[in-house]
Formats: sequence, C-alpha cells, structure tokens
Amino acid sequence: MTLPPGDDLATLEAALLARLQAPLPGAVVQRRFCPQPTRTAWDPAAQPPDARRAGALLLLYPGAQGTSIVLTQRHADLPHHGGQISLPGGGLHSGESPVEGALREAQEEIGLDPSDVRVVGSLSTLWVIVSRFVVHPIVAVAPARPAFAPAPGEVASLIEAPLAALRDPAGLKWDRRLRPQPGGQPGPPIWVPYFDVGGHQVWGATAMISGSSRALLDPAFGPGRHRNRLDYAILVIITEFRVMADNPFVRRNRDRGGVCGPGDRARSAEPDLLAGQKVFLISPRRYGKSSLVRHVLRGLAKQGV
Repeated sequence: MTLPPGDDLATLEAALLARLQAPLPGAVVQRRFCPQPTRTAWDPAAQPPDARRAGALLLLYPGAQGTSIVLTQRHADLPHHGGQISLPGGGLHSGESPVEGALREAQEEIGLDPSDVRVVGSLSTLWVIVSRFVVHPIVAVAPARPAFAPAPGEVASLIEAPLAALRDPAGLKWDRRLRPQPGGQPGPPIWVPYFDVGGHQVWGATAMISGSSRALLDPAFGPGRHRNRLDYAILVIITEFRVMADNPFVRRNRDRGGVCGPGDRARSAEPDLLAGQKVFLISPRRYGKSSLVRHVLRGLAKQGV
C-alpha cells in the first residue's frame, strides 16, 4: 500500500483503516527510530508481567498547515519524561481499555472531547523500559480541528505538527545525548534519531510511534544509519581501558587489539560513558595513532557499524 498523495484526511483515514487490518511491522520499524546503540536485551514487543500499561493517542485532524497531529511538551517537573515532547496519553486505570485510557488522558491533558473523534485502530505496543510502561498507541481522526484546552499542570505547551513535517526526510535527523536511566540519572552517550518539528526534537517513544505510523504506508521510511565511525574511533583512542582480568575473551585480545561485544564487561576511566556499550579493546603499544584509527574503523566495519 502506498502513501496517499497530498493532505486529504479522508483518503488517509481510509488507507490507515485498511492497513491496520493487516499484520503490523512492529519491532522491525520501532527499532529504526530508537536510540543507538539499543539497550542490551531490549525487546520493543515485550510485555513484562510487572509492567504498567498506558494508552497514547495519535490524533490526525485538519490543522492550519494541512493534516496534523497534536503533541505536548510535558512540564519539566512531571515524574516521567519531564520536559519532553510526547503524544497525549498516560497510564490506564483498572479495568480500562487502551482506547478508553488514551481518550480519557487526551481529554484531561488537552481538553479533547472523545465524541469528536473516530478511532481508526491500534499500532503495535511499545515497551518503554525507563518508565516501565507498555504503551498502546491508538490512531484516531477528528474531522475538524478540536478546541484544544491544555491542562496547565501537565502541559507546558501544545505543538500542532503538520504531517508534512513528519513525512519530510530532511526533518529526520540524529543527535547525540546521554541515555536516560531509571531514576532519571544520565547514562552513556547514545545517538538519537528525531523528528525536527518547528525546532522541537521529537525522539524516544514518541518518535518510535510516529515513525511506525508513517511506515505503515511507506515501509522503507526511516532515519537511515548515522554511523559516525570516526567519532567511535576517537572515543576509543582517548579512553584508557582497564579490562577485567578474569574474562578469557579480554585476555586473548588485550595485547593484540580486538573487539569486546556487549556480553563482555569492560571498565574504563569513564565508566558512566561506556558502561554497557559495545567497546573496542585496543593496545596503543602495538598501534600508532593513525594505524589505530584504521584498525578501529575496520573493526567497526566488520561489526556493521
């Protein structure tokens, strides 16, 4: 199924309605829009028994710049994802369905009247490991622009994102930041794909859901591979690795240079920056600076980086 031309909301709704009846791409597409490198053993489709469930609303409506979706910038003091750009939504109440929860949360957050929208269907669930939510994205359509009324205690600002901005490959970019950890502490550096929407960076779970909806009708859509290989090489060169002596893999590769995969633990002078990442164990005694760069780049190429 191809992407409908233009901004005709009725045509888009019909195309989505038909496509959502077929098997969804799920984790294959979600991984395209997730931060890199991915967390070890993270499965977007996972539904841990102790996870909380949440509904998120992806609402299509006729905006001032054509078909749009509504996003919110969360208040910085909220306990989860404060200050970030998100879809309206939140945790489900006991006995509540994902559709009911998504519409209720949208009513509370942005003043959306549930009777003003038509539910089209659901996207694949998404396991958000930081907040421990399994998110159920709900796709809905409003035939006219709703009279939004953002909740002052939850929404810092309302962002009406034209669908054209999410379709434009030039607006899909990469940024480098520290990986958020449970409890809000910064973690190791990561590369983050994001949608540039009017200067706002839409990333994380919101980008994965938005990108998945776009890929329904354009299966190849994605940010491509950032693969800043030289950046990885420099990171290795300037870092002095202290490896665990009881690791046979590390012992074999320590002096001749080699690659340590995510299953092998490594400690460095900057453990917060490298913990849990795929790192390269290089012996500067064997490789000069220029040849060391070439060696690291060859190793990255072998690993598909």
